Amino acid sequence: MFAGIWARIAGMNLFEFSAVKTFSGTIAIFATVLGETSFGVAGLTKHVANKDGFEIVTGMFADVYKHPGTLSDTHKQMGKLISARE
Repeated sequence: MFAGIWARIAGMNLFEFSAVKTFSGTIAIFATVLGETSFGVAGLTKHVANKDGFEIVTGMFADVYKHPGTLSDTHKQMGKLISARE
């Protein structure tokens, strides 16, 4: 798993491609549940990205959470992707 990440970073450095952030080993992860609703974050939130001066692009999606697929109690899942514009 990590070999692919290291190879990508090495290639970007070799060819002087720009990257906002290189692999630093970990990302911030948070999750909690309030009643029947769960919340989770991995990486920077939009607020923190803006505060840290990143120029970002956001996107949202809705899907059905069914992992593993054999479970009968599937439910709606909302997601938001925050990415550096670069």
